[in-house]
Amino acid sequence: MARQCEEILADGERCRCIPLRDSARCINHDPRPEIQAIKAEAMSKGGKVLKRVRPNLPPVEIKTVQDAIGALNETINLLRKDKIPARTGSAIIAGVSQIFKGLEYAELNNRMERLEKAVLETRPISRRV
Repeated sequence: MARQCEEILADGERCRCIPLRDSARCINHDPRPEIQAIKAEAMSKGGKVLKRVRPNLPPVEIKTVQDAIGALNETINLLRKDKIPARTGSAIIAGVSQIFKGLEYAELNNRMERLEKAVLETRPISRRV
């Protein structure tokens, strides 16, 4: 059974938050000054850490598998150098992966069409009577 904060709220219900590891109360109800200092710092940072960073990346045109591989390599290098946020890198990698799959599908489709054409050219179609 999950642990629950022991604080009783104004409406007579128990707080539903999970207590801290070394306490019977959650971060909102633990009276210790060091815990309240941590809470105050976290609240003051709220929304500041996750500001959207919009990297100024040039557009890329991906028409071949080599283009896709190049885009993946560039994105990985930008991530490793902390030039773009992980969220942006993940989105780029997901998009390039989808393009890569589309290029693979198109290539397989072209190969299939060439094979079908070659087979039809070498074998005459026989008619059953």
